[in-house]
Amino acid sequence: MKVTVDSLLGSAQKINNKRKIEDGALKTGKTEVKTDSLSIGNKINSRVESISREIARLQTSLTEKQIVRDGLTQLQSGKLDDPSIQELLDNTRFNNQRVLFEFIDGKTDPENLSMKTAEIEKLITADMNEVRRVQVEVDNFVASNLSEGKFDKLMSDTGELIGSSGADVNDISNLTAEKVMKLVR
Repeated sequence: MKVTVDSLLGSAQKINNKRKIEDGALKTGKTEVKTDSLSIGNKINSRVESISREIARLQTSLTEKQIVRDGLTQLQSGKLDDPSIQELLDNTRFNNQRVLFEFIDGKTDPENLSMKTAEIEKLITADMNEVRRVQVEVDNFVASNLSEGKFDKLMSDTGELIGSSGADVNDISNLTAEKVMKLVR
C-alpha cells in the first residue's frame, strides 16, 4: 500500500467535509428544538396572561353579584321602611351603576325579590364553577412543570377568590400533581 501526502490530505478533507455536514445537521436539529421550546414558552405565557384576565373578570363579576345578593337579603329582611328601601336601591352601586335597582328592575314586591334571589344565586354558582375550572387548569400547568413558576401568583389569586367566596377549597379538585402526571403520561 502506497501512502502519499496527497492521499492523506484528500482523506482528511473528506473527513472534515463529513463532519461539517453532520455538525450542520445537528445544529439544524438543535435550532428546531429551540424553536419548539420557544413556541411552547410563548403559548404558556399567552395562557398565563389570558388566565390573569379571566381571574380579574371573575373577581369583578363575583363582587358585583355578591353586592346585589347582599342588597336582596336586606330587602327581603322586611326591616326596611319605604324611604330606606329607596335609599338602599339608590346607594347599592358597583362601578357607579345602581346594580341592585337595575337587577330587580325597580320592583320590590316579594315574588320578584324571591325570583331575583334565586337568579343571583345561579349566577354566583356559575361564576364559582368558572373559578373552579380555572383553578384546575392552573393546577394542571403547575403539575406539568411547564410553567416555571409563572402560575404562583395566579394560584394565590384563585385561592383568595375561592376563599373569599365562602367555597370549600377541598371541593374544587382532588387531583394531585402525581395523579396529573400519570394522566399526562
